Amino acid sequence: SMYTFQSTLGANMSMFMSKFLQYYPDFQMAFITTDSPFFVGPSIDNATVDPVGDSVTIIDSIGTGGSGTEKGLMMLNNCMAFGDCETWMRPNAILVAIFVSDEPDFSEWTWNAFTMAFDSMKPNAFIPYGIIGDVPGGCSAPNGRYITAGMGYYEIINHYLGQWWSICNEDWGDQMEEVADSISIQTNFPLDHEDPVVDTITVWVNGQ
Repeated sequence: SMYTFQSTLGANMSMFMSKFLQYYPDFQMAFITTDSPFFVGPSIDNATVDPVGDSVTIIDSIGTGGSGTEKGLMMLNNCMAFGDCETWMRPNAILVAIFVSDEPDFSEWTWNAFTMAFDSMKPNAFIPYGIIGDVPGGCSAPNGRYITAGMGYYEIINHYLGQWWSICNEDWGDQMEEVADSISIQTNFPLDHEDPVVDTITVWVNGQ
């Protein structure tokens, strides 16, 4: 059922990556599926020669032969606990998870249990986003198929003040650029000292 959406994701990945790379991020990116905690393809980072092409190739290679019972939250948890993410995650970096699914999450745990697990493995450094079925009533995809609301993912995203977009959107171009903007722009800058002298504060972002 994900074939159309994976094709759309692959076709619009260049827009996401082009927008994302405009911010000169210090990043690493990897892909997992909703039934495995291990990476599909190599990890992509600043040293990757063609991050756009490589990401599209990885998405195309995933295929649609996985389990029909999607457990995206459990696979992310397992990836962080004992899968490829365990040693790959950088201690001082924010972990951004982007879920893409046309079904609710069918993991065995409740979403509250996952918040405790994510908080223990990435305290104050985890932000989830999603491209999911519209909440609360689901949505109709361009191919006419009804897509169920992305419950499970939605509660996690809402809990961590992330953001979600409709998987039924016919044009993912603007949507993918919005995802890139949302995960790239830092608007919170914690200060090192209490009661600072406000007039002495200067913030530089990308040389400005």
